[in-house]
Amino acid sequence: MPDEIDRGITGGSDGTEIDIFEAFDPVNKKINHAIHWDGYGSKHKKIDYNAKSNVYDGKYHTFAVDWSKDSYVFYIDGKKTYTITSKQVDISKYANYLKISLESGSWTGKPNKKDMPDSISVDYVKVYQRKAYLN
Repeated sequence: MPDEIDRGITGGSDGTEIDIFEAFDPVNKKINHAIHWDGYGSKHKKIDYNAKSNVYDGKYHTFAVDWSKDSYVFYIDGKKTYTITSKQVDISKYANYLKISLESGSWTGKPNKKDMPDSISVDYVKVYQRKAYLN
C-alpha cells in the first residue's frame, strides 16, 4: 500500500496500490492480481487479472511481484502469471508498505457465514528494494 495513492498526478506514478494476491476464488481456482491508482473516488482506475492457480491444496505457496521502472510482473510459485507494463500505466515511483490481510468488501462478494472464521498461514515474507528507483 502507498502512504498516499493520489498526490494529484494522474496516471499512477504518484502512488499505486499493488495487490499481489487478493479476492480468493477457490471454486474456480483463481487468485486476483491488481493495481489501483488515482485515488479511490471518481478518478479511481485499476488493472486486474484473475490468474488460474491451484493454491487451495492446503500447502504453502509463494506469491511475488517484481516492481521495476518498466513494469509490475506477478508470480505464483515462481511462474510468471501476469505483467503490467509502463505502456499500460505510469509505474509508481513511491515506496509502499506491506499489508497482509483477509480484507474483503463489495468486490469479493458476501462471505458465507459457514466459512467463518477464516484464516491464512504465512510462513515468511521477503522484501527487496530497488533504492535507485523509488523516491
